[in-house]
Amino acid sequence: MLKFHDVPNVVIVGSLITFRPNNTGGPPDYTEMEVDGYETEVMFLLSRIRWTWTGWALMMDIFRMSHKTVLIIPWSELPYIDPTDGNWKGFNATANNVILPKLTDGPVDMDKLKDGYDDAKHNALVRFNPWMWNADAVAGVGFIPKPADFKGAPGVLKDEILLHEMVHALRRMRNTVDGHKPLDQPRYDTVEEFMAIVVSNVYRSEVNRPGLRADHHGFTSLPAAQEDAAKFIDAPGKGADSNKSRMLEFRRDNPDFFNDLKKSPAKFNPFKLM
Repeated sequence: MLKFHDVPNVVIVGSLITFRPNNTGGPPDYTEMEVDGYETEVMFLLSRIRWTWTGWALMMDIFRMSHKTVLIIPWSELPYIDPTDGNWKGFNATANNVILPKLTDGPVDMDKLKDGYDDAKHNALVRFNPWMWNADAVAGVGFIPKPADFKGAPGVLKDEILLHEMVHALRRMRNTVDGHKPLDQPRYDTVEEFMAIVVSNVYRSEVNRPGLRADHHGFTSLPAAQEDAAKFIDAPGKGADSNKSRMLEFRRDNPDFFNDLKKSPAKFNPFKLM
């Protein structure tokens, strides 16, 4: 177990634990495996993210939630083709709420654990495999047409994937998740995906990578006209759903994070304009 040096409530665990029923009626048996180099690699990616203004804004808001934890563990499913529909499965990264005690380097105080149970359920579990996000694998599952397209596919690099999931994790810790499908932009799938993608796009712009991610269906590019932050904000909506309405929701939900994102020198930074 490693704690991220700048934000100690971000914790990396490189173990995979598989439980099996115990036929004797006792507690389940389990197998624990350590993923070689996992903690070191994720620590490197966190440091890369943190030393950007966008990443700093994210880390600072996680740090403000110091009584809660983001736990990063290996993604455990290997990609496979589902014979029932011919589609790829098992290729992903996720962030979910998880019940866990405050992690310490000493013994767990069970009375404190019980007292903190209600708050503990708003911790976040990120499941992420940095080695999954490479040109051959991403092309193999059809997210990009061919391996040569990997470097130019917005949002697909492993640091972007990790940052994306940590935005989800933060909003789960703050209990601000909005899972409804945008009427104007259904390809985002949910408002949550919009939130993670817009932050990732600011990050991508800040580190001078070409192109911005369009939506949550693969890694296609945002139309060139919307790479102008003002035009992105003013894009036509539908009903109560629009890029601007979601940005306003973001500001209501996560005001400190929102205001810190304004400090990013990224060319694409809609947070600065609101």
